[in-house]
This record gives sequence, C-alpha cells and structure tokens, in this order.
Amino acid sequence: ISTELGSAPDKVIINVDVEEKSTGELSLGVGYSTTDAVVGDISLTERNLMGRGQYLRLSTSLSIKRQQLDLRFTEPYFLGRNVSFGVDIYGTETDLKSSAGYKSRQVGAGLRFGFPIMEDLFLNTRYSLTRDQIFDVDATAPLAIRSAQGKSWVSQAGYTLSYDKLDNPVRPTEGFKLVLDQDLAGLGGDVFYLRTVAKGVVYQSLFEDIIGSLRGSVGDIRGWNNKAIRINDAFQKGGDAIRGFDQSGIGPRLASGEAVGGKKFAIVNAEIEFPLGLPKKFGMRGAVFTDAGLLFDAPIVTGTKDKVIRTSVGASLLWSSPIGPLRFDFAKALRKQPHDKTRFFNFSAGMRF
Repeated sequence: ISTELGSAPDKVIINVDVEEKSTGELSLGVGYSTTDAVVGDISLTERNLMGRGQYLRLSTSLSIKRQQLDLRFTEPYFLGRNVSFGVDIYGTETDLKSSAGYKSRQVGAGLRFGFPIMEDLFLNTRYSLTRDQIFDVDATAPLAIRSAQGKSWVSQAGYTLSYDKLDNPVRPTEGFKLVLDQDLAGLGGDVFYLRTVAKGVVYQSLFEDIIGSLRGSVGDIRGWNNKAIRINDAFQKGGDAIRGFDQSGIGPRLASGEAVGGKKFAIVNAEIEFPLGLPKKFGMRGAVFTDAGLLFDAPIVTGTKDKVIRTSVGASLLWSSPIGPLRFDFAKALRKQPHDKTRFFNFSAGMRF
C-alpha cells in the first residue's frame, strides 16, 4: 500500500498493489471404494478465466462400473448482477448388470441460474436435455428389463431451494440445513415425470469435541401425461444411504434377483462422532450410527413385500490421513427382507497429488 497527495491538503490517494494468486489447477486423483472399486479422476479447473472471475472445469472420472465426463462453466455475476449463470455438458455410462441387469448411458447438456433470495436462503434453477439409453441387456433377462431397453430424450427443468444455517460448510458442529429438489420431465422429449426430494440435516455439539447429527430424506417420483415411470428413473437405495446394505440392496426386486427400484423412499440417519483419545495430529476419530429407511412402490409388479422399514447399526473409524480422508464403516443389518442384499464392511479412500 502506498499513498500520494490528493487534490486538497486534507485528501490522500491510497494505491493498493495486488498480486493475484494462481487460479488454475490440474488435479489427479485415485481412490477406492467397495461400491465402485478403483476410481480415478482428472480435472482441469480455472477459477478466474481470462481475468473475468468466471469458473471453468473439465473433469473425467473412471471406474470399473462408472465412466463420467463433465464440462462446467459458471459466470458468477451474470449481466453485472448477483446471479450466477452456468452451462454444463456431460456424459455418463454406468454398469448396473450386477444389481439391476443392464447398462445405462446418458449424454446431454444443461443451463443453470442461481441467486440468493435472502440471507442463508438460495435458489438454483436448471434445465437439461439428455439422450438416455438402456443397453447390453441379456436375452435371458426378465421381460420387464428387456422391455426397458432402448433410447429416449429426457427434457427436464428443475430447481433446488436450500436454507443453510451450518456454522462450517466443511466440518459443521452446530446448525442445520434444509434442501428441496424438484425436477419436471416432459417439456418435450419422451419421458414424463415429476421428481421431488427433500433433505435435512442438523448438527449439535453434545459435549466437548463430541458431535451429534441427524439426517433425513424423502423422495417421490410420479409419471404424468399417462406415462409410467421407467426402471432407470426409479430411486435405488442402499450403500452409503443405508449402511449395512449393499448398493441397490433394499427395495423391490424381481424373482431373478434384479433390483428395479422404487417410486418412494424415506431414510433417517443418526450419528455421534467422538475423539479416540489420540493426539489431534493423528487425525483419527470414531463414530457410532444407526440408519433406518424404506424404498417401495416399484415401477413394475414384483410380488415382493417392500413397504417395510429396514434398520441397521454400526461403528466407523474416520482418519484424516496424509493421502486424504479414509472412512471404515462396520454395519449390521438388523431388520431386512429375505431378498435384500447386505454388506458388513465398507471402506472408502481418496488421494490427490
């Protein structure tokens, strides 16, 4: 900071010399999870494109079961106003043969607008057009799976309304956050549905360095214009959503074992995180949790009994390691159905270099 004489004896000119830090980033990552096995990702990010404050990100993620490519651009102050504008181009291919009996592919593009309504209350709107495909279905697969095979255009508009009162967005200890998501498909295209998901979480410091959290979510998807819900649009739950169960481990399932998902779900997760008595520099903490939820109302007739609450309990080891966060979950499914698929241990890890 330097000063100069101003236009009058009682005025001064203050010059602030600013040196901008680097705004570009090339990120390489590798991780492992019991859901997707080995996962690798590469991303190129520029947070101040051409000195205009714009955000540009190109990323790809590859695993045995999922491949994804995304290009994201955001203008944070569209037309000089406190409104963000974004453009997305994406492509995803997912292998669901082990759990649902098919593979899926989505290629599309979308637009986004977001702005604050008031302090802590934000609204993000979006529109996307996606080419959706179900393929690689075995000739011996059930008729319900084979009939879903083919391509469709999905034209949908939606919004996310969020109210955020958390004290820290990265590691909250107090406060709550509420989120409402809705998407309407059928503004053109071949697919017609209204999907609604509401989520909420609350954090509370119980004792010194002991944090309790309670998380809940509900969802509903329903067709309109005399169109039924497709199998690949139905909700799939299990894995991280309800620990103690495999990915797509709960809910309606065909007699041959394929998960077909459900049109409604409700899930509650309660967790207490605590120190292990080790020095903080080790970065290790423990947690105990209990999960409960149900997924029901299949898009096709299955004959299974699914309007039943599943429950589980477990413990976790959390480690902020030098290579990134590690989490070890040990869970026991307490209440389940005979056709559910369970999982006792779940491990996830990641690193950046």
